[in-house]
Amino acid sequence: MSSINSINLKLILRPEKVSHNVLTEPELLARIQQHDSQAFEQVFKTYYAELCGYAQKFLNDLDMAEEIVQELFCHIWDKRENLVIQETLRAYFFKSVRNRCLNHFRHIKIREAHQQEVIAQNHIAYTITAHDTIKALELDVKINAVIESLPAQCKQVFSMSRFEGKKYQEIADELGISKKAVEAHVSKALKVLREELKDYLPLLFLLFGDFF
Repeated sequence: MSSINSINLKLILRPEKVSHNVLTEPELLARIQQHDSQAFEQVFKTYYAELCGYAQKFLNDLDMAEEIVQELFCHIWDKRENLVIQETLRAYFFKSVRNRCLNHFRHIKIREAHQQEVIAQNHIAYTITAHDTIKALELDVKINAVIESLPAQCKQVFSMSRFEGKKYQEIADELGISKKAVEAHVSKALKVLREELKDYLPLLFLLFGDFF
C-alpha cells in the first residue's frame, strides 16, 4: 500500500472513545458524510478483512488485495461529502472491490504490453495474459448483463447470496420465503449463467470459482 494511503488511514482511524450505539447503514453514511471518523472506523472494521479475502480470490496476492481494499476506503473517506450509495453497504463494497480488481487486470495488460515491447523475444510467464485480461473484462460485462436479465426475485436472491454473502436461511427469513425456494432461485440463476457464459467457462472457473 502507498505511504500516502497508510498515513491517511492512520489519521482517519486515530484512537478515540468508541461509541457502542448500533447505527443503521443510513445513519452510518450520514455520519461519515459529516466527517465522523468513529462511524467510518465502524464500517472499516466490519468489512475490511472480508473484503481483503474477496479481493485475494481474484488476485491471488494478499498484499495487493489489502492495498486495493485500503485504497477503496481512502477513496470513500476522501469523497465522503458527496458519497451516494443506493444499495446495501455490503453489496456496494463487494462490487467496488471487484471493479478495482478488474482495473488492476487492465493495468497488468498495459504493463505487460510495455514489457513485451522492451524485452522483445524474452518469454515471460504471467499469471494473467493480455488475452485473459481482455476476456476477464468481457466476462464481467456479460455476467452483469445475464444477472440483470433474471426474473426479479431470482436476481434478488442470487445477488444477496453471491454479492452480499448471505446464507440461504438468512435470505429466506429476510424475504419471507422457504430455504428450498432460495436454493431453487440460486440454482436457476447458476444454470442460466453457465449456459449463457459457456464460451467463457475455463476463465469463469479460474476467476470466479467460488462464485459459481
